[in-house]
Order: sequence, then C-alpha cells, then structure tokens
Amino acid sequence: MELTLDLICHHLPDCAPASPVCRIGVQEKKDVREAAAYAGLTEIRLRVQLQAEANPPRFKGPAVQGTPAEPFIYLSWGDWVEGVWVMRQRSKIQLNTIPAELLAKALAGGDGLQVRLRLSGADGKAITGSLKPADMEWSLAGA
Repeated sequence: MELTLDLICHHLPDCAPASPVCRIGVQEKKDVREAAAYAGLTEIRLRVQLQAEANPPRFKGPAVQGTPAEPFIYLSWGDWVEGVWVMRQRSKIQLNTIPAELLAKALAGGDGLQVRLRLSGADGKAITGSLKPADMEWSLAGA
C-alpha cells in the first residue's frame, strides 16, 4: 500500500556564509531529490510503500533507509554546484516514531500523513542526526 508523507519544514537552519542559496531535499541512497529552495516554510511531498500487516509496519521506497526495525528518511540541505549536490548537513526522520494509532487512521481512511519538522535549535544551528519527538509533530494530512 502507498502512503503519502508531507514534510513541512520550518525553523530552517542558516546556510550563510558558506552558500548564498540553500536547498532542502530528500536523500535517496546518495542522491538528493525534491530539493526545494529555502522559504519561511518549505514543503516536500513523497510517497513510500508500506506493509502495514508486518510487525512493526515495514516502510519501503527509494527514500527509505535503515533497517526494517528502524526505518528513516534523510533530509539533506545544501545546493548543487556544477551539477553535484554539496551537502552541508542532514537530519533523520525516524519513521518508527509515527504513532501507531495515527498510522492506522491514515491507512483506514486512505489519508496521507504530514509531519511538521523543526530543523534548527534556539541558536539557529541545524538539528542534525535523528530528530527528537519534540521536533516532529505528526498528523493526518490536511488536518
């Protein structure tokens, strides 16, 4: 079954002075796709495959990395320089943090999910590594 994920990125980290332009995108293997230019709020939509009957549910797709027990998606920020993605930093969205009851509602109703992601701390610096639950707010898409 296919599940749509809307990533709503806010409080984006500062890229200056290293780059006047900064983009954020989803990493697929070593490549980055869906790299959108920074704005006050940047949204990225992607689709993943889900085996909901597995325990835990199994996420698959080009953007899904990690193990079946600990799947994640990398958000990468940087820019293309002469056709090559130059990554500045990245964060992990751990898919096993999606509340089970919310995932069940999304699957039962055919809805997607959205997650609001806070990507910088109070100091303006990027939150790297695995995002903490306090930095992610999961909900049904359009809710």
